[in-house]
Amino acid sequence: MTVPKFENTWTIGNILTLAAMVFGGFYALAILRADAASLRSNVDDLKLNMIQQEARVRSLEMGAGRTEEKLINILAGISRVERQLDETP
Repeated sequence: MTVPKFENTWTIGNILTLAAMVFGGFYALAILRADAASLRSNVDDLKLNMIQQEARVRSLEMGAGRTEEKLINILAGISRVERQLDETP
């Protein structure tokens, strides 16, 4: 049985393999950084949309509150008119 022999020589194949691995590592790092930047941008957009939605909800709540106050005032006016009609002979 023969023992594997490791050669410590630089061949064109070894140099090309090393260069391809280094290039691949830098490429993967660049893709990762681009994806991280895109993700940060998406998160910022989502935060902005959430703030806008909350503002819309608050506006609708305030509008509903005003409408409710108007209805209460109308009902109060109607009950006053009914009392006045009941009091007149």
